Parts: sequence; C-alpha cells; structure tokens
Amino acid sequence: MRNLQQFSARRLVDVLSLRRGTWTRIYLLLLVLVFMIPLSAANAVGESQVSPKAGDGVWNWIGEDQLTRLGPNYYVSAPTVNSTGGDFRVCSTVHDYYTLYEADSVPNAPDLVWTERTGSNKCAVWRGIGGFVDGDNRKAEFYIIGSKSAYVWFYD
Repeated sequence: MRNLQQFSARRLVDVLSLRRGTWTRIYLLLLVLVFMIPLSAANAVGESQVSPKAGDGVWNWIGEDQLTRLGPNYYVSAPTVNSTGGDFRVCSTVHDYYTLYEADSVPNAPDLVWTERTGSNKCAVWRGIGGFVDGDNRKAEFYIIGSKSAYVWFYD
C-alpha cells in the first residue's frame, strides 16, 4: 500500500509539472503575441509610405529593393529610384557601407556620389545631393552598391 501511495504521489507531481510546463509555454506564447501586436502597429505608424510632395521636411518613401548579387561582396539595387535632390536616405536590414551612384542615359557612365555607412538605425544619409538632379524629369536617378545581401528602402 505504501508503494502505491509513493507511486501515486510521484505520478501526481509528474502530471503537475507537465501541466505547469504547458501553462508556462502557453503564457509565454500569449505574452509574445501581446507584445508583437503593438510593436507591429507602431512600426506601421512610424513613417508614411507615400507623401504628396518632396521637400516637406519628412522622409518620403520612394522605393525598395532586394539587393542583387553581382559578385563576391558586390550587391546592387536593380531599379533606379528618382530623387528630387536635397537629401537621400537608404535604410537596410543589415549594417553596411553603401555607395550611391547617379545613373545617366546609356552612353554616359554613372556618376559616383560617395559612400556612406549605416548608423545604429541601419540607415545611411547623403546630404546636399541636389547637384545630381538632371534630365527632362528634373530628378536624379539613384542606385546603390553594398557588400552584403540586404533588403533596402529608399527615401527622399
């Protein structure tokens, strides 16, 4: 009888610890979900995707791209993005050095703007680039080259 009581007590402890582990997992999952929803909502409110005009004092989203690998440590943005000049910003999923180029029509070589490193916010900013605005559309056609695979967002 005593062995049966010891076995039953051990079995009860095992069941309770299993339930405690299960409830702990459920509570942790709920806690993670509760924190994910406000963070994703805050991220959606953070910066406007589209703004009616450039030069209004906020960063205006003008495009995004997954950098394409062209060689070892050589990744390029495929489409060019049109900038109105002034300042230009690239945000990335990784920290890297990005070289900004202004693309001209085919017989002309691209113009090197300069290289910037991403900061703690994984963004790089080029200031005072109005001199690269040209052409009939009065915009600069930019693309970047980096050394790591990344997804990037462009702002004007």
